[in-house]
Amino acid sequence: MQLSFFNLEDPLLEQIKKEITHLDINTLTPVDALMKLNEIKCLPTKNKKATS
Repeated sequence: MQLSFFNLEDPLLEQIKKEITHLDINTLTPVDALMKLNEIKCLPTKNKKATS
């Protein structure tokens, strides 16, 4: 059994999961993929600012 470090009910994790699952990786250029990855990487800091 593997324990999770994350709260699986976390809205941020749900948002990240949604972003990833709705990507069509077959149509992304490498630059588009890097830009999307950067967007996803910045989600935690955007959410902290929005809730403050």
